[in-house]
Amino acid sequence: MCGIVGYVGQKDILSVLIVGLERLSYRGYDSAGVAVVSDDEISIWKRTGKVHVLAKELETKNSDATIGIGHTRWATHGIPNEVNAHPHFDAKRRFSIVHNGIIENYLQLKSELIKEGFLFRSQTDSEVIVHLVDKYYNGSLIDAVKLAVQRLEGSFAFCVVSAFNSDCMLVARKNSPLIIGVGEKENYVSSDVNAIIPHTKKVIYLMIILLHKLALKILRFTILMGKSYLINYLMFIGILSDQRKMDMTFLCKKKFMNNHRLFVLS
Repeated sequence: MCGIVGYVGQKDILSVLIVGLERLSYRGYDSAGVAVVSDDEISIWKRTGKVHVLAKELETKNSDATIGIGHTRWATHGIPNEVNAHPHFDAKRRFSIVHNGIIENYLQLKSELIKEGFLFRSQTDSEVIVHLVDKYYNGSLIDAVKLAVQRLEGSFAFCVVSAFNSDCMLVARKNSPLIIGVGEKENYVSSDVNAIIPHTKKVIYLMIILLHKLALKILRFTILMGKSYLINYLMFIGILSDQRKMDMTFLCKKKFMNNHRLFVLS
């Protein structure tokens, strides 16, 4: 099974991500990788095999990044190799994502994006997400991810980082688990609480509450700063026309604060 970790804060980010991945290793995996954002650039390292292979390479790396994501992959689409391993990124390395779940309409989306000139490196369904974000980006990472999510069919939990937004991370989920850990001047995200509990016992389980044919999404499109509390949140109402498509509408206004922001779409 795949695993996601993410960190926003001032600790040694590569160490935090590696330890988080190690705590997810019991789930089974065939490759691992991390991506961090620093000085408006995204640095990515991926390796097949065990997490300690990746950790060995990172021993000589230093990073002052305060935003990072990591992933352990169990191959479903494409063979186990470094190209298919997460994190995935766009052609210009402006965006990077890690994803759990299955994008059921990825072949349709991939064909559309290839015709529009987007270059695919991997055999995975996950890579369509980062290219959709790239396609829809027009100065707002939030708007780009909102539009990308509306195109996805299936289940997903993913994290997005951007070279344009080195002080924030955006995450989204549908029918796949994602958990937020709220720390002291730092915050965490993971698909499994085991990666979070060594750092904080304050967690937020992103939820979907189904009410007949209306899906009340407790969206927690949330600004989590480097603080131990929730600053603000939004709620989405999704009206389900079927199990695949969802129309989402904002109910609250966004509130932007200081650095170390974590935006959560659920």
